Amino acid sequence: MLGLAILPLGPVPVSPLWLLAGMRFGPAAAIAMSFGCLLLNFSFAYLLSAKFFRQQLQRILLNRKFNIPYIPQEDELKFTFLIRLVPGNPLCVQNYLLGIMHVRPIFYFGIGIPLQLFYATGFIVFGKALFEGQLGTIIFATLLLAVVLIGGKLAGKYYLASKEVKRMAESVELND
Repeated sequence: MLGLAILPLGPVPVSPLWLLAGMRFGPAAAIAMSFGCLLLNFSFAYLLSAKFFRQQLQRILLNRKFNIPYIPQEDELKFTFLIRLVPGNPLCVQNYLLGIMHVRPIFYFGIGIPLQLFYATGFIVFGKALFEGQLGTIIFATLLLAVVLIGGKLAGKYYLASKEVKRMAESVELND
């Protein structure tokens, strides 16, 4: 299970690991282990991105006369939800982007871990049902994942089309 904490720091998709955890340990144990692994993964990723990657990226951007944008505190919650909710972004990209942008840890962990656990639960239940051949549970887990993915996509589209995003984009400071 340590692989579930370490491997997603790189470009390794986390969903197959959740499927395997569900098959191997069953839903209750796999969800509990996933919670611990997510805490470790998020902690390592935040430390790497906020300290090391941010400094390296800032140095590169300054050479090109750019700065890392600043997200105002009143927009951090919405920005974090947007990054975490829209499906398709790998976990490492979400974690590093939020860390580089210096999103406060209360939002980084407080929004990220519950949302990822929701995704994890669907994959873990699906993995266990797939392993045991439980057709009803397979269908339930597939529908749960579909609802999460479609809901995230629709919420992201709705939010991106809103006037709030335009206001938020205008309020982002480029630290010139």
